Amino acid sequence: MSIELLNNFSILLMQNIDVNALTAALPIHLAERCDVIGTEPPNPDGDWVVYWMHHAMRGHDNPALEVAITFANSLRKPLMVYQGLGGQHAYDSDRSHWFILQGAHDVARELNEAGIDYRFWLPRDHARSPLPTIVSRAAALVMEQMPVAPFPRWQAKLVSRATTTVVRVDARCIVPMTLLNQAPDRAFRYRDKTKHEYRQRIAAGWPATALEVHTDTTQVHDVFESLPIATLSDSDLHTLIASQPIDHTIGPVIDTPGGSTAGYQRWQTFLDQGLASYHKKRNDAALRWPQGVSRLSPYLHYGMVSPFRIAKQTESANLGGSGKFLEELTIWRELAHHFCAHCDDPDSLAALPSWAQKTLREHAEDHREHTYPLTALQRGSTHSELWNLAQRSLLVHGELHNNLRMTWAKAIGEWRASPSEALAALLDLNHRYALDGNDPSSYGGLLWALGLFDRPFDPPQPVLGTVRPRSVDAHAKRMDVPQYRQHIGRTQGQRRRIAVIGAGISGLTVARALHDHNHDVSVFEKSRGPGGRTATRRRDPYQFDHGAQYFTATDPRFVRQTRLWHEAKVIRPWDGAIVSLQDSRSVSEKARWHGTGGMNQICRHLAESLDIKRQCRITQIRRQDDQWIIDSEHGELPDRDRVFDTLIITAPAPQTHQLLSEVHPEFAELAASIDYDPCWAMMTVVDATDLPAWRGAFGSGQPVDWISLRSAAEDSATCVAHASPAWSQQHLESDAESVADMLADAVQMETGLPIDRAATVAHRWRYARVRNPALIEAAFDPLTRLGIAGDWLGGNARIESAWLSGAALCGHVLRAQSISS
Repeated sequence: MSIELLNNFSILLMQNIDVNALTAALPIHLAERCDVIGTEPPNPDGDWVVYWMHHAMRGHDNPALEVAITFANSLRKPLMVYQGLGGQHAYDSDRSHWFILQGAHDVARELNEAGIDYRFWLPRDHARSPLPTIVSRAAALVMEQMPVAPFPRWQAKLVSRATTTVVRVDARCIVPMTLLNQAPDRAFRYRDKTKHEYRQRIAAGWPATALEVHTDTTQVHDVFESLPIATLSDSDLHTLIASQPIDHTIGPVIDTPGGSTAGYQRWQTFLDQGLASYHKKRNDAALRWPQGVSRLSPYLHYGMVSPFRIAKQTESANLGGSGKFLEELTIWRELAHHFCAHCDDPDSLAALPSWAQKTLREHAEDHREHTYPLTALQRGSTHSELWNLAQRSLLVHGELHNNLRMTWAKAIGEWRASPSEALAALLDLNHRYALDGNDPSSYGGLLWALGLFDRPFDPPQPVLGTVRPRSVDAHAKRMDVPQYRQHIGRTQGQRRRIAVIGAGISGLTVARALHDHNHDVSVFEKSRGPGGRTATRRRDPYQFDHGAQYFTATDPRFVRQTRLWHEAKVIRPWDGAIVSLQDSRSVSEKARWHGTGGMNQICRHLAESLDIKRQCRITQIRRQDDQWIIDSEHGELPDRDRVFDTLIITAPAPQTHQLLSEVHPEFAELAASIDYDPCWAMMTVVDATDLPAWRGAFGSGQPVDWISLRSAAEDSATCVAHASPAWSQQHLESDAESVADMLADAVQMETGLPIDRAATVAHRWRYARVRNPALIEAAFDPLTRLGIAGDWLGGNARIESAWLSGAALCGHVLRAQSISS
């Protein structure tokens, strides 16, 4: 170990702080990687030594595992390797879970063969993580150093409760993060400071270690039920992931399976066919792998392959591209790790060098030729074809070519309204979609786009100031864009022709996500436009949201979607007080959202660029030759628009039952079990000169349940009233004119508002309110490729449940691709 490079472990020893024989027994190649957190001695009454695994998912060349084994052997305690997926990570999705669970299968096999107890926890029914309980009974705890959110916060919270020795180990870097005492600022300085350390360690490789626990391995199994990950099939993973409260709109990457086996297979192919020309071809994103880049970053991110092994084999190969590949693997990758390890907050602009912060601040108000909300960016809906293709590579395939990612990131810096919004978009898009996202290397590259590890470039440019510019158009001239377009246009698994019946929130949510994953989607809607119960009726110069008036968001996934819609100006907060007319009290101040320009703006936004067949009522479906045939009421559909391999129905439950009664009895029975309350809605115009202070009011229910007022013109306002379920049922078959008169009388009586009777109309919502929603969010039959979704599924029968149901069904369809492939 270099004399000038001190770590916490050696500092503790020099200060004669008793870290006991436990840490003193470590060989130097492990000791230099250890950060001893606190000075608590081991717990002699502990049941086990615990190694919390998360980003070193391998049973070989794993310093954290070897430290844990050494501790277990020294203490004569059993070793438990714990891994879990219950931390509610901000970017949890089907994509990340699928990759991790596949990788865990390899870890389980490898550790089981070595006689090491490995346990995996996946939460069920919102159960809390057992890790705190496990740690409370630990003789010692070993953690991995992962210097980006949320792991430092999670670890700090866990350590604050620990009453035993806790050691954090760097299992990610060849030159460990413990060896530098400050954040490096430039690559050349970092290279100069560490070149001897790399030369020494790469040449030596990782010492071969027998992973044998010499203690009694009889385990205590009363803490939690471990997932039998080693025996689970892809079908099992499909079912397990469906039960998790994660983002189901981001599908698995089928051609990048998780695990050490797949990782080393990819490495060997690149070593044999791509490494020799890496130095010449690495910057061309249009090349087909294994030419160009290695595509190892997801496996390095989760530690499924050993960087020590990759570096040693690269040097030993001594091919034309070996030197450049080693520089990327060591200097650039580990530069970012060391930086994040010493940076208080890599998620903020404060992580940038002072000159970059200053120039971005000075140019924050500069005119931007293009600005885009996050929804447009994540769909790849900008003016730049190459940028859109790069984003679709992330969205569909979970990866983005390293060199093109720099251009992609620079553009976001120019297309957002402020530097802070640019950084937020960079982090969200990369971490959410990329399999290698939320990695220290990601932060290094994304922050580089805003000046990190760089110098000022004169003269200053608009928006970026003296931050280095990088043109998307110039990049496009350097590569074969048509070839790249063809490559990015592929799907993960078989490209499906998918019919979605219903253009409400559920139908458009699932259609939107499947379309964005490169599937061929057609939506069939019986009305004149999308919207369902979020429809807006227009009668010049007035418009009426005669169905849903507002919505709320409680589930974190829908809360995020709500924020995206708000940023894109699709929705806005409900303006005006909401009261109860019975006692004139204000109703709770929970956030309520309303469509900007009408509630149907939400569905219009979701429907952008989708193929929607309007005023097309589907009356019959049938199964023929493993395909679905649909028939419309007036027989207007050409043959191509009638044949699909996947069918999704998002109609109300009674209509779903009618369509499925002969082709899928199980789903039809589920739909038949759902009961609805009807609702008569009245729309009218009132004099705006003397409106009450409120804009929404809950009525007496006899017969009015709800009244809303919206300013419409200088001297008038629109009024929408909803009748109670009981009254609506009683008058279900009454004519609309008489219902309008009765409700107008009731509203005038309760509010005193003068109503323009000539402008008053009524609309009947036969299936307005779900009385007993099913508890599952969606259902999908992978054998027939039939799915159902809607607000009658999911348990709360709201716009939120409709969106979550559509998202859940999307997950079913995309995961089924992984199984069939």
